[in-house]
Amino acid sequence: ATLLAVLIGAVLAAPAMAQGKGGGKNKDDGGGNDGGGSGPAPVQYEVTWFGNLGGDPFYVSDINNWCVIVGSGWNGPDFTGTRRAWVLLPTDVDGDGILDYSNEMIIDINDMVDADGKPTVPAGWRANLASSINDFGEVTGMLWDGEVRDLYKLDLASRSMTIIDTDVDFTAPRINDMGEITYCRIVDGERYIHLYLPATETTADQIVNLRIPGAGGINNVGQIAGSSRATRKPFRYTPGEPLLEFGKEGEFRGGGLNDSGSVTLYSDKGQGEAIRYSDAQGYETISKGYGSPSDINNSGDVLLGAYGNGTLYMDEHGLLGLDDLVTGATEDVNLWFSRDTDGFAIFQFNDRNETGFGQICGVQSFDGIQVGFILRPVPKNP
Repeated sequence: ATLLAVLIGAVLAAPAMAQGKGGGKNKDDGGGNDGGGSGPAPVQYEVTWFGNLGGDPFYVSDINNWCVIVGSGWNGPDFTGTRRAWVLLPTDVDGDGILDYSNEMIIDINDMVDADGKPTVPAGWRANLASSINDFGEVTGMLWDGEVRDLYKLDLASRSMTIIDTDVDFTAPRINDMGEITYCRIVDGERYIHLYLPATETTADQIVNLRIPGAGGINNVGQIAGSSRATRKPFRYTPGEPLLEFGKEGEFRGGGLNDSGSVTLYSDKGQGEAIRYSDAQGYETISKGYGSPSDINNSGDVLLGAYGNGTLYMDEHGLLGLDDLVTGATEDVNLWFSRDTDGFAIFQFNDRNETGFGQICGVQSFDGIQVGFILRPVPKNP
């Protein structure tokens, strides 16, 4: 059986996600206007709130293509209590073939036990960060013992945990579908990106210092994108090729990365410009004044407005404000997803499914209340 089949059969029983292509030609008209025309919204999203750990802050860090979500948060108000890593395993509660989400489905990784009934987290440690999950149900994050941080990989199918490296820097690690992990260590006073390569039939586990000062995420072909602390430039690393850096020193911030190698960048000049780079199209300005990109998926769709408003960019439709797409024209929905609120924060989304749209997850913060949410295209899929 596959890992996720063991993990949550209800998830695998749902329709598979359709993989899209990167790149694309059409973009914003240069003035921050909707490039999709004035017709009706091409999609409606249904919002499901799934709560928090009973405190704040509360973070939603990643969602995979089976709609399993990971994050972390405090179990007391205003950074009190302890920071805990969690995973949300959606379940088809009523047997209608549609996954359901609720606060009760959030599992504290520190409360997990393996198949033998032993605690998943090693004694003396606390999982305080779950920052990335791949499509095989492998999670990576940090353990904390009060003095140092260790990097872990958690297999949700067996609920077994492996310590990958010790005394690492508190920078969110990322994992791809091959089980490769990017993370940071301090070497000679500088933070360098390290790459964990799992064992193969012919090689043992490896940890490689890439000698790139900064932090970065990794895609499913082994490319890494991030920002260099030395040159103050976003970059894309491709195994066996020279490091590709973007712009002049301090010109851009970056950068999200998809499996086609497309990278998102942000420039503070003027109203603020969100840019998508691809090898085929080069630099494309996709919006002005809509905030910085927070994620890009394999169709080249970009989420904009991290820590601000929420906007989805698609080549076919231009810029789509989430406040116009969320169903249920109630005061609460309009308030929480308004582009005028200062509390909105989007974090991650996944690839398009058969509806032509992906799921979006994040944390909504308004008037001091922080609540995790998922937006799913209507009709709900999976």
